[in-house]
Amino acid sequence: MCLSLTLSSTSQGSDHQTEEELEPVCKPIKDFLVKEADGGTPDETVLQDYMVPVNLIERWGNAMDIVYPEFKRCCCFTKSYYRYVKGTGSLLATSKNLNVPEEKLQISSLKELGLRFFTPREVANFHSFPSNFCFPDHISLRQQYAMLGNSLSIAVVGPLLHYLFAEA
Repeated sequence: MCLSLTLSSTSQGSDHQTEEELEPVCKPIKDFLVKEADGGTPDETVLQDYMVPVNLIERWGNAMDIVYPEFKRCCCFTKSYYRYVKGTGSLLATSKNLNVPEEKLQISSLKELGLRFFTPREVANFHSFPSNFCFPDHISLRQQYAMLGNSLSIAVVGPLLHYLFAEA
């Protein structure tokens, strides 16, 4: 999934652009991460709730899609994200100094990557939800991921609906 592709960039040139052609117009993952008080990163204790447990890394390490803040792509998020790690969405590597090539990743190095799940707000950011969007307090974390995993990107659906319902 290319992150935040604009409609104007797809209307230029051919109708069938390759991933390499679209890459320059995609934003890096770091642009979608939660920021606290205009620029700071969220409290470490808050992010601890989203760290991937070691037992899951040991069991499913080879099946995980791992991304770094500089990457411009991630996998789609499903409603099972945060409950499972295999095939439900990408995990963020938070270690600053360790950037291991995918083909050389082993369980020992995976543990050092500081893997965490994206927060519900970050998933909402990927889907272009407004910054003031939030879930009511009674919605559990599992329910938030389920709803976000079943949602569509507003940046994609909005222009499509506009195009479909525009008078010819």
